[in-house]
Amino acid sequence: MKKKLIFPVISLKNLDIQDKISIILPDIKPEHKEKLLNIFSFFNISRLYETEGEFFLSEFPEVKQFESGMLIEIWFPQCELSEFFDIFDLIFHYLDIKYYLTLTDLVNGKILIKNILGKVNFDSYNPLTNLKWNEKDRIWMNHKQYNENFEPLYPDLFFGQKRDKKERQKDFNS
Repeated sequence: MKKKLIFPVISLKNLDIQDKISIILPDIKPEHKEKLLNIFSFFNISRLYETEGEFFLSEFPEVKQFESGMLIEIWFPQCELSEFFDIFDLIFHYLDIKYYLTLTDLVNGKILIKNILGKVNFDSYNPLTNLKWNEKDRIWMNHKQYNENFEPLYPDLFFGQKRDKKERQKDFNS
């Protein structure tokens, strides 16, 4: 270690992590970044990211742009999280942060897609290899989306919005 040939790494596998909380803070004041960093560095396992972009709430007449925001991820062992939510509310109220989003119990995306779509195999899906040149229409087409009768090969993700064969054919040709 003196020659810096070995770097010790702490593994999280033995810490018995149960829950993860993600907090999204759009549009915070720049002077609050250092305070938030000091507050959330108290936790054993946490990550803080700076963000920028835009957000919309139904009470706004238009989309709001922001240049200074944060995403905070905190991992907890098995414990009661409601006490932490109350503390986070007090911290954000004290710092005059009006809008924030707290996310917990996020689902695994692979399991969600498997439950929705069933046994559809996406392992071989590559959009660049799925396009083939159609000489008749002179366009690139995805031949795996519909069969030769323009019937969809994959389940309808629009939950009951029925489209007739002509509309699907338009989608296939466009």
